[in-house]
Amino acid sequence: MSSATSASSDVKEMFTSEIAEVTDGGAEDDEFVLTEAHVVAIRMIFKQFDTDGSGTIEPVELSKLCAALGDPLNKRELKEAFDHLDMNDNGKIGFEEFINFWRES
Repeated sequence: MSSATSASSDVKEMFTSEIAEVTDGGAEDDEFVLTEAHVVAIRMIFKQFDTDGSGTIEPVELSKLCAALGDPLNKRELKEAFDHLDMNDNGKIGFEEFINFWRES
């Protein structure tokens, strides 16, 4: 398995785990060090699900991302996850907010 494939797999697993913690109200005390390969994988995932090319992830796009990673969210869970990721409360998740989700985990 290449390091890029491994990093992508790590990122997907971590994302679903962290979203579950946010929506379940659990503590976020995991330690995860982002490598450059992880950042590249996160950027690729972000771009893939930024379907309108706006440079941001909106609620419908986050819903599709979670479903594609095998963790579909109901409306309440989606709102909780989106609100957690949207650190500046502008109704959109920019890449820096998206990646900070992991850096602050």
